[in-house]
Amino acid sequence: MASWIQAKALDMTRVSTFYKGGFTGAMKIAHMSESFGMRAQVHGMGLENAQLCAAISNNDYYEQLVMNEDQIRGLDSLGPLAIVDGKLTVSDEPGLGYHFDFDALDRTALNKITVTEKFG
Repeated sequence: MASWIQAKALDMTRVSTFYKGGFTGAMKIAHMSESFGMRAQVHGMGLENAQLCAAISNNDYYEQLVMNEDQIRGLDSLGPLAIVDGKLTVSDEPGLGYHFDFDALDRTALNKITVTEKFG
């Protein structure tokens, strides 16, 4: 990608947590893009990519699939990924923003293994 940037074949780059090396690869591409004065736009939706949007200073884009006008009107009610006044909501809690119901997981698990030994 660096050779494409040097050859002026790109005017911006795309990054994602799902492609191009996960968070680490995406951040490397974003920093390289920034060093050339380019934007690094996040490709794809989800909590992971929302966090990536918040981490990249030269990003100005979040991809949200919209199929119809009702969906557009409901962007502010997408829970942890709500878009309010054109701005994406990003969790400031540790982690990516997922909340698991561990009691429900325990109730529906086929089997549960408890690890009691510590290996050092």
